[in-house]
Amino acid sequence: MALTQEQKSFIEKVGKLAVADTLKSNVLASLTIAQAILESGWGESSLTINANALFGIKATNTWKGKVYNTKTKECYNGITFTTIDACFRAYDSWEESIADHSAFLTASRYAAVIGERDYKKACTAIKAAGYATDPDYSAKLIKIIEQYGLTQYDAAQAEKGNKMNIIQDFIPSGRKNRPGKANPMKYITIHNTGNTSKGAGAKNHATYVKGDAAANEPKSWHYTVDESCGYQHLPDNETAYHAGDGASGTGNTQSIGIEICMNSDGDILKATDNAAELTASLCKKHNIPVGNVKQHYDWTKKNCPQMIRSGKPYNWDAFINKVKGFMGISTAAASTPAPATPPAAFTPYTVKITADTLNIRKGAGTNYTTNGVIKDKGIYTIVEEATGTGATKWGRLKSGAGWISLDYTMKV
Repeated sequence: MALTQEQKSFIEKVGKLAVADTLKSNVLASLTIAQAILESGWGESSLTINANALFGIKATNTWKGKVYNTKTKECYNGITFTTIDACFRAYDSWEESIADHSAFLTASRYAAVIGERDYKKACTAIKAAGYATDPDYSAKLIKIIEQYGLTQYDAAQAEKGNKMNIIQDFIPSGRKNRPGKANPMKYITIHNTGNTSKGAGAKNHATYVKGDAAANEPKSWHYTVDESCGYQHLPDNETAYHAGDGASGTGNTQSIGIEICMNSDGDILKATDNAAELTASLCKKHNIPVGNVKQHYDWTKKNCPQMIRSGKPYNWDAFINKVKGFMGISTAAASTPAPATPPAAFTPYTVKITADTLNIRKGAGTNYTTNGVIKDKGIYTIVEEATGTGATKWGRLKSGAGWISLDYTMKV
């Protein structure tokens, strides 16, 4: 069936936004467009018309933005669909919806989606991570991509290439923190600067590393990256003092050090994306295997890069997948479910069930066996929250019966 003019316009509009977004998020453009087509019904769903929401992401208790309530269909048993009332995230524009969709996918359970360049694997991975309950979700996305030639937008993404500006501002020769010894460049070591001060971007760190304080420690590394650019402080083929494993340690003598800025007035997501782009470029330039991209932690057990290690803006697996994406390497098709991590302090609250039937599970995730079923659309008390496969958020019932998906509840 030929595309209508409205459908052509829809693909063109979303495609342009998806290509621009994927350069920041590393979510495959064809996947974004296919999901927008499927989830919004070509932009004609009430959710899209009234709330500019292209992807049907539910508004759980953690969502602080606008919301829109409407009916939707869910498949809980893999066979039959149930119509429920649900609360969805709402936006001011399609561009905002696409950006939030990508931000949503940076959650650890979607790590296999970020950076994946094979559209079939990306479609399989997003279903495997629990994005939708429809058992045919992956197949539908793949069919849409192939039927409408959406991989052309992935090609457009690749053509834009990596454009981060690198400014060379070397530590002067002879300084104590520029040993000048040969670096075989077998590894790349990723750090966070540990500096949250306002204005502590790449340029300020370039000034610091050339100063007396850094020389006297001695402390040095090869690159600092923020949201706008990168500064190079040493040639790649020279050793530095960044890994904390001594003057003859492997980290200091055989790796290229990259510091990611974490200043409070900066953009940690863009800075980390830029670091992934730079890492990919260095891997290709020096023939360094992705498996040799290390955390500072790997050399000395120091909690660094502390932001990535705490999942901000995403975890280490997602970072490596972004590196692979910039290199054009396909990532794994499925991810291991992230362990449930409850917050340190929690205030119990009550929710009303919106689904006709809702499984109770022994743990926070669809990978846990069912422990019962709720059918009364009643009000229940949640005493703990956690992340896990198959839902945006899971809640533990006060009764001790188990865990339920909070995607099918409303807080009361």
